[in-house]
Amino acid sequence: MKQIITSVFLVFFFLQMQGNNIKVSNVQLTGKNTSAGENNPANHILVQFDLGWENSWRTTVAPTNWDAAWVFVKYRVGAGDWAHATLSANSADHSGGTG
Repeated sequence: MKQIITSVFLVFFFLQMQGNNIKVSNVQLTGKNTSAGENNPANHILVQFDLGWENSWRTTVAPTNWDAAWVFVKYRVGAGDWAHATLSANSADHSGGTG
């Protein structure tokens, strides 16, 4: 039986409460790979999106710190239960803004 991810749920948690109005845009599911066989956790799909919020900050002098948001991705197959997606531990797979 072929199962298809029908929903993706993105959850964000601010580390600093000064940011507000978090916005998610340009959400895309790409790079679907099911070559490991049906319902195999080695299969994957890429989730790409833009994330931003008002009143973000970044300092360039010591102690050089910035605000941030925790990002969680959940998915479900058909009308099944929601499950946590595994995000890549490879830092090259992620990018962050400079402003």
